Amino acid sequence: VNAACAAARKAFDEGPWPHLSPAERAEVLGRAVKIMEERADELKFLLAAETGQPPTIVDMMQYGAAMSSFQFYAGAADKFTWQDIRDGIYGQTLVVKEPIGVVGA
Repeated sequence: VNAACAAARKAFDEGPWPHLSPAERAEVLGRAVKIMEERADELKFLLAAETGQPPTIVDMMQYGAAMSSFQFYAGAADKFTWQDIRDGIYGQTLVVKEPIGVVGA
């Protein structure tokens, strides 16, 4: 996990992703969705071969879930609220959402 996180951190720090706007990131995710849709049969076959699951389960749980996630985040990337003002007991508070880096889960 540490090696994977280190590689991801290096790729993030040295790659183009942090320099892209949210709209550009959404476009990248949208292109990924399009490619996965174009190659759906191939991806589903490989997922079934890799996991041993029947095609109906692969379609719903593997391919379908991945596509739903990509589609959701492609649509949400440029709509994310980075700052929020919240009312609290002592007045208003500014909540700023900032990326913290690579996370392994």
